[in-house]
Amino acid sequence: MGFWSIRKTDVLYNVRIKRSKYDKLVDYIRKNVDLKEINHLFYQSGLNMSATQYQIIRYVIFIVWITLLHLVYFLKGGRYPVLPLVIISIIFILFSPSKAMFGRKTLFNYLVGLLIRKHKSRQNIEIYRAITQLKNIAVAKKNDPLGSDFILQQLHKFTRTTRSVFNQLLALWSLGKKEEACDYFEKAIQTKEAQELANLFRKLDDLNPNELHHQIILLQEMIKRDRETKKIMENENKSNFVYLFVISTSMIILINFVVIVYYLETIKQLQFIN
Repeated sequence: MGFWSIRKTDVLYNVRIKRSKYDKLVDYIRKNVDLKEINHLFYQSGLNMSATQYQIIRYVIFIVWITLLHLVYFLKGGRYPVLPLVIISIIFILFSPSKAMFGRKTLFNYLVGLLIRKHKSRQNIEIYRAITQLKNIAVAKKNDPLGSDFILQQLHKFTRTTRSVFNQLLALWSLGKKEEACDYFEKAIQTKEAQELANLFRKLDDLNPNELHHQIILLQEMIKRDRETKKIMENENKSNFVYLFVISTSMIILINFVVIVYYLETIKQLQFIN
């Protein structure tokens, strides 16, 4: 066997070993994480990433970080970086892809929750635009019969965040699975606005332009009332938070004052005894 043949065999062997280690890492990650649940969270947040990809990135960053710390320690010497290692380990644990840890909500779950709310907000903005565009179509085509396929295709042109949802909606609609398409739209976005718009989609083939225009006005008024109610509740929550903060601060100041007075009185009594 020649030198190049031996070299090629060694290279292939090393590649197989590296691939085997990678497969073991992926298997370990899949066994220790509820992939289905985390993938669903990522989908809701709009992140184009799977749970396995997140875990691989997380482990790689952790290993690289640890390696760099040890490399700096061996090259420069000095004290062993215990504190940085502890901090890195804590960060690694805090970003573990799980909803709860020790009965408490994890930092990962909290951050993903923020992304989900932000993504839902962007989706709702597109739904408001879709409703407005639907109203414009009903006004512009008030003398012409409107087909549901035409209306949905026109709405699809103005989508971005919800484009993938509308793609699937149109695919099911074109196959005649209209009820399934509306159900999918509701479940994919999971907001009250999406549910109301899906209910309107169900009626598209039964409404003439004037009736459609009237239904859209009612829907816009209902959404407007819900948004105003939500804003009032948010303002109330902010007011309650400020009130609790002020009360807590006042209590802390009062307790601090009582402790200081008691401490000074105790010192006076001790001086008197001496």
